[in-house]
Amino acid sequence: FIVELAESRTGGSVRPPSALGVQPGRDGLVGLVERYVRENYRRKLPLALIAQELHLSVSTLVHRYRQEGGETLHRLVLRCRLDRAKELLRDSSIPVKTVAHESGFSSVVSFIRGFRSLEKMTPGAYRKMLPG
Repeated sequence: FIVELAESRTGGSVRPPSALGVQPGRDGLVGLVERYVRENYRRKLPLALIAQELHLSVSTLVHRYRQEGGETLHRLVLRCRLDRAKELLRDSSIPVKTVAHESGFSSVVSFIRGFRSLEKMTPGAYRKMLPG
């Protein structure tokens, strides 16, 4: 992921992200973090892993993402997982347990808790309000 981005920006020679001239905004650190999370939301994403992938300390990653992205990394991961969950909930034949697993949640309880936190309703209530 980082190597691919580095190669695309440098014409093939690989440089660490710090050498890429990361600027605030969606093309800088925020864009890198969001892309990484979108590509990996289904697996466990400890902050240390994300920081390691971006060659940053955890504290720098957390501080800069919050400052430049306007939300916490936890909320970003939750948002990405819930976006996928909402797609899956459109198919009423998919059990909520499967939706939770396919969206990267470790349990149905954490899925329902996260869904209610962001959407202000349960996954079941969301599914019922969908047309069809």
